Amino acid sequence: MPLTTLCYHVIDNPTERSKEAIVQGIMEFADTDTICFRVESPEELLSEQNSEWDPVLDFIEKKYNFRPPVTSGFSLTPLSPGSRELISRHLLAYNRWGLVG
Repeated sequence: MPLTTLCYHVIDNPTERSKEAIVQGIMEFADTDTICFRVESPEELLSEQNSEWDPVLDFIEKKYNFRPPVTSGFSLTPLSPGSRELISRHLLAYNRWGLVG
């Protein structure tokens, strides 16, 4: 049922959201993506986070020429305006199926 619901939202667009509005909604979470937050302890979990999430950050850095900031605890390092613009432009290249799915 979840996939059917996503399909209905793409086809019917019940909220009449534009691509720009969908991207804006996605960008609200750009500064707080899970891959940007690491634990301080236990060391085993930090090691696991680094081994699983660093390759994603490496890919982003290689493809887009910036690396999202990584932090620990509850501190937040927001993305630069240029990085936000770059991500937004990339997302706007997707069709509604890609954005909603």
